[in-house]
Amino acid sequence: MWNSAAGRYEPARDRIVLADHNSDRLPAYLRLDLGVRNEVHRTWFGRDITIVPYFQVLNVLGNRNVVTGQPQLDYRGGGEVEYLPAMPTLPTFGMEWRF
Repeated sequence: MWNSAAGRYEPARDRIVLADHNSDRLPAYLRLDLGVRNEVHRTWFGRDITIVPYFQVLNVLGNRNVVTGQPQLDYRGGGEVEYLPAMPTLPTFGMEWRF
C-alpha cells in the first residue's frame, strides 16, 4: 500500500484476515435490468443504414448489492467488515448507427 506520509510503499500487513475457508459469505445479490430497443432501417445516399435507439434501466429493483467486503481493523486486532455497494439504479439511453 502507498503510504503518502512516508512517501513509499509498505506491505499490506494490516489487511490480512485469517479465517477458515468459506467461513463467511457476501449477502445475496439480486439485480434486474430492463431495456427497450428499436431497429430502424433506412437508405441514406444510396447506402443501407440501421439506426437503433435504446433506453435501459440498470438495477431496476434498486437493491444495494455488495461488490466486496473490506476488513476495517482496529488497533487490538479486532474489527468489522465494511461492505462496498454496487451500482445504484441507473437509467441510460443512446443510439447505435450501423452502416
